[in-house]
Amino acid sequence: GVLLLFEGYDELPAKLRSGNSIFLDVIKGHELPTATILVTSRPSASGPLYEECRDFIAQHVEILRFTDENIQSYLESTTSHDPSLLQGLQQYLTYYPHIRPMLYIPLNCAIVVEVY
Repeated sequence: GVLLLFEGYDELPAKLRSGNSIFLDVIKGHELPTATILVTSRPSASGPLYEECRDFIAQHVEILRFTDENIQSYLESTTSHDPSLLQGLQQYLTYYPHIRPMLYIPLNCAIVVEVY
């Protein structure tokens, strides 16, 4: 099978997000009908896509951002085997504050922990 990943639906030009665009034809299965399609978007933009393509979507998943408490809990749970790892990671995040905002997205948080 084929997996198509469209990352950043909300960043597409308006003409591709409405009407009879090739993008919507792919999502609706008119083009590549056997492909599995994954579309990512900010929540504010996913509503119109869902309404437009509701009859063609097998599953709709919305992942909300982490809170500060979620981030802390995740960091603690993934480093519970080595408390010094948590301390080192927290020092790293203090030293590189531009990384901290990325942790609010769960996938990014997992990647940062894995890379660290």
